Amino acid sequence: MENYTIQCNFEDGKTITFNCSDEDNLMTGAEKEGLSLVLGCRQGGCGTCKVRCREGKVEHTAQAHIKTLPEAEREQGYLLSCVALPRSDLVIEFPYDSMDVGVDGKATHLVASVTGCEQLSETVYRYQLQHINEESGQPEPIEFSAGQYMEINIPNSDYWRAFSMASISDEKGGMEFIIRLQEGGAFSTYLKDAVQMGQKVNMNGPYGQFTVAPSNRVRAFVAGSTGLAPLVSMLRGMAAEGDDGEAHLFFGMADLKTFFYEAELNALEKAMPNLTVHLCLTNPPANWAGEKANVVESFQRQFSDAGTTPDVYICGPDGMIKATEAVCESLAIPVGQQFKEVFVPSGRT
Repeated sequence: MENYTIQCNFEDGKTITFNCSDEDNLMTGAEKEGLSLVLGCRQGGCGTCKVRCREGKVEHTAQAHIKTLPEAEREQGYLLSCVALPRSDLVIEFPYDSMDVGVDGKATHLVASVTGCEQLSETVYRYQLQHINEESGQPEPIEFSAGQYMEINIPNSDYWRAFSMASISDEKGGMEFIIRLQEGGAFSTYLKDAVQMGQKVNMNGPYGQFTVAPSNRVRAFVAGSTGLAPLVSMLRGMAAEGDDGEAHLFFGMADLKTFFYEAELNALEKAMPNLTVHLCLTNPPANWAGEKANVVESFQRQFSDAGTTPDVYICGPDGMIKATEAVCESLAIPVGQQFKEVFVPSGRT
């Protein structure tokens, strides 16, 4: 067995190094050294863990899906961390900041019970779990920071997927997830056809460093699709802690058929006097009371003449994130005040 040095270079300029054997994929090798890289299905099918190798060689297992990692991308050095085995020392570029890598070693195996599953819109489900003690089967509290995520297993399968909590820690161990449906996707099929109340579910976590940083500045939360989940968790955490700083949440979808969570967001706005919720539709009906815009346009409009540079938390599709970063640049919002969560809809959710 050979051991290799894996150098991880992140967008914030920081570097983390770990050792990995030639028998472990990069994801497993990192976890053995107390690091949790951003992950998804662990099956080579979703693309969440895709990174670029600048130096060195890897060998992919047969699980690497050709649609997720086409030959052209392989030739450019891209790899899937969950199914890539090192064949030399590696230098890898990660498309996120070092803060998104869990290094506290708190993540662990957990068991939960299904307590709820309902469709919120044409494209989104609410999935509710309750952490239970493995031996007694009784509800048990679980601690996690607002904004973190869990790796969840589809019962009776080897398929795993990572989802952010929309809830915050409570004494009963409850967790709420909002999950986008994908046609023919494994997790989507489970939610629609196979989920059962009381069903036992295996999880790993909590993971992630995408949490609210202490600040006296205004906070802006820009959410696209189910990227709303960690941002709602953060706001609920602020409400629970009595954080009454000025905050703005920008959330929207294309139309009413895909829109969701309006009642929950209105309730959150009422519970937080200094929170303003900006609900957006790009194709609204005539009686729409919210904004006719996408979330990036709404965010730009709010802060173009505000005379302040907020802390900005962004989660959603890659195009929305890049557009929000471009607006931040135009408004002279420092990079150090921009926080984002990697969100990669896979088509195989």
